[in-house]
This record gives sequence, structure tokens and C-alpha cells, in this order.
Amino acid sequence: MCLGALGTKTVNGTAAHLNITESWVYRLGGGSGASTGAGVNFAITGVRNGVHDLLAWGNSFGLGLRGFIRRDVDVVGGGSVGLINLAGQEGFTPVQRSLTLTGFGSGENYALAVSYLTTSACTVNALYSANLTSFINGVPDALQRSDDFHMVSVIATTATGSRTANEVSHALTNKTIALPAGLTVPSIATLSGSYKRLEATLGTVPSPYNASVTLRLSDGTRSMSVVATPGYTGASGVVLSTPDLSGVSGWPSALAIASGAHGNWTVVANGVSSSGPLCTENMRTVLASQSGTF
Repeated sequence: MCLGALGTKTVNGTAAHLNITESWVYRLGGGSGASTGAGVNFAITGVRNGVHDLLAWGNSFGLGLRGFIRRDVDVVGGGSVGLINLAGQEGFTPVQRSLTLTGFGSGENYALAVSYLTTSACTVNALYSANLTSFINGVPDALQRSDDFHMVSVIATTATGSRTANEVSHALTNKTIALPAGLTVPSIATLSGSYKRLEATLGTVPSPYNASVTLRLSDGTRSMSVVATPGYTGASGVVLSTPDLSGVSGWPSALAIASGAHGNWTVVANGVSSSGPLCTENMRTVLASQSGTF
């Protein structure tokens, strides 16, 4: 489904590394690639058709952290973006701003990711991810177009769950990001039927998750999901069940997860601060999950 939204092209290039220890990442039209000082030729795979911005990120020998933007790139599959030099004129020294996190939880691990969103397609270009720090890096104001945005993501994880907050802004500013409340661990029951059916019972879903709640099942080969909006779940406890569709004409029960199969379940809740697109100033999206086995 929706194959048109997926990139199928591979685009090549060569990196002007100055030292064998250098490592750079590349983003173009939803595709990604990487190069090192030991492997200067790179391939960006999964590139969508059309005009996109090429971004690169990494450390340049003697210069420290560097970024790179080449605008309005449209290369045929198998073609080349040419030579990429983070130390050259298209490269830049990132700006640095402070980051403060609130909403810490006991026993959680924390990580940070920064992405740069470009073009009218609001393409998410991941710049870097790291352990949580008190600072963030991004693109200087002078190099930004009006439809460019930064997205700063903070992720908290435990053995069974996660909490994520994503905040979007045009310019990279000093930020204080509050993590949303987590989901309670749901009660999971197995329902009868000709294929695997689970029922997840949650407590009240915290109010920031105002978009959807999803129950996903996977046996490693096949997956099934049930998605509900707040209009269905209501404000009290949420119960999501894999429906019994075996009596529906045309329903392929043989393609569903077998009733005796074992695998993983995940409950995911999503929320947004407004109904606008992701590339909106001060847009905040949140996600929480809990997972287990069946």
C-alpha cells in the first residue's frame, strides 16, 4: 500500500574526507546513506522522485562538527550528487543551543535526536542522535529557507515502554522540553477465534494523546493492528480488541496471524498539539508505547 510515498531510487556520491576517522551521514528525499574516511564512495538509498534538499552531517578533521546543505537536487536513479565536502563552501558550522528536559521518570534511559525538515513536502532529514545532553545543534538562521524547520526529539525508554516528545521550530532556539506521561501497562487477554486475537485493556489514556491509540500484533512474519481515535475510546479506560472477521465475505483468515503463533504486541498512543501539518511553528507531537509478548 502507498508505494508512491516510498523512495525507490539509489543516488551515489563521493566524500572529500580528510581523515580516516571521519564519518558522515547523508539525507536526500527520504533516503539515507553514509561514508567514512575508509570508504569515501557512498550510496543514498530510498530516495523519492522529484526535487529535494541534500543534507550531510558529521565531524570534519580539524574543524569539528559540520553540516552541509545543497538545495534543489533532482538526480536520476543511479546518478551522482558529485563530490561532498563538509569543509568546503557548502559546509557550515552548526549553531548550538541549550536543552532542558523535565518529566524525568525512574529507571528510564534517555536519548536525543535532531532532524531538519525541508521543502514543501516537509521531508524529515535526521541530522543526528545521541545520548541526552544539555545542548542541541542545528542549522544557522542565515542558511534557512522560510519552509525549513528543526525538530528536536527526546525519547525515554524502559524495558517495556517508551515516551517521546517532538518539538518543531523554524529557528533553533534554547528549549525546555517536557516529556509526556507514560501509558500504564495494559492487561492482555487472548480471545477465541480462527486466528490470533488479543484484547488490551488500558487505564485512562493521558490527555496529550489526542490522536489515536493502536494495538499491534506481530509474529515476526505477519502483523495485524487495530487503531482507534478518542472519539471511539472516550475519556475513561480504553479496550482494544482484534476483531473476529472470519464471518465477513472475502476476509482472508489464512493470511492472519495463526491462533497458536507466538510473537510481540505493542500498544501505541499518539498526540498532536494542533491540527496543522508537522512543518508548523511550535508543533508538538507525543508518542507513548508499551510492549510485551504473546
